[in-house]
Amino acid sequence: MAIGSLCGSQGDQSNKREVEEVIGIPMPKGKVDITSYTLPPTPFFFTFEAGYKRLHVRNTLPACSPHLVRGSIFFVHGYGDHINRPNNQCMQRLADAGCAIFSFDLPGHGYSPGKRAYVKDFEEFLSAYMEFIHLVRTTPTSKGSTFDFGVANEGLLQAARQKPFFIMGHSMGGLLAFILSQRARKDSPLAASFGGTVLMAPALRVDRPPEAVIFLIRNAVMPLMPSSIMPVFLSKSSSIPISAIVREKDLADTVQKDNWGEAKGGIGWRSGMRWITAFAFMRLMENLPEVMSSSEGPILVLHDPQDAICHFGGSERLMELSPSTDKALIKMEEARHDMACNEPDATASHITEWLAKHGAAA
Repeated sequence: MAIGSLCGSQGDQSNKREVEEVIGIPMPKGKVDITSYTLPPTPFFFTFEAGYKRLHVRNTLPACSPHLVRGSIFFVHGYGDHINRPNNQCMQRLADAGCAIFSFDLPGHGYSPGKRAYVKDFEEFLSAYMEFIHLVRTTPTSKGSTFDFGVANEGLLQAARQKPFFIMGHSMGGLLAFILSQRARKDSPLAASFGGTVLMAPALRVDRPPEAVIFLIRNAVMPLMPSSIMPVFLSKSSSIPISAIVREKDLADTVQKDNWGEAKGGIGWRSGMRWITAFAFMRLMENLPEVMSSSEGPILVLHDPQDAICHFGGSERLMELSPSTDKALIKMEEARHDMACNEPDATASHITEWLAKHGAAA
């Protein structure tokens, strides 16, 4: 049966703590003030033992009796983005349908510590997320000395653990969610309750430079200026107009201003890709065809065929290579890159219908 609107809405909890307490580095003053747009940090966190501290957690939870909870979703955000945007209608619709959504700002993003949008090795991100999933799924309570998931209703958390969990991601987060899902499927404590993967405009294909250019980057550019920003003509993230991401003009203007160092309250990143991050992407994607060829389990992909950020061909390639007998690619025409923002109703409807068919139902 399809998931209906079974639970009332519940805004996630937040407070007015200074940002410096969360990220550990001073918040830039900026040229414009968008503090009314970005949500303030929550007091919720978990400590990633491999190096980062107090990664910032924000949940979207169902406001209903525990017995109406249908499952849980672990959401992975995109590159330069974060989980602190207000009025996220798509996520709220999933929560209203009975899904407990857990997420955190990746290192160097949002309110989590780390040099902004600086990725030396994506394995750190993947390891952090696997640790987070294990903690949420297996710890006795939602609060301890090294973590606080922000779930006041312990009954709700216990109910969510009795239902399947899903891994969902957008853009870069879609790429990470895809890899995380394959690991969860092979992880004995998690495999039995893993329900499947939901990818929104996943970054499964990029324009790879010629081998000579890769050699130059690895041996000349990287040792000299790893944190420098790539030239605009090489950095797709700094040359694509914001209108290719967000459709509504006023909102697009605000999202464009959500840039660390350029706006007060700006915790996003719009300043182009660092060389070291670009190289980390190339390394992560080297073995992607092999991972696709062994990717089993339920997979739902939502993607606009005209997406100017992440090639639709990557999603088509996944459908072609994956041996899964339970896979679907839905074309989100005119939804652009941020479909959850541009088409929240359609996006949530496709996802809830799919979740209901994969165990997230009474």
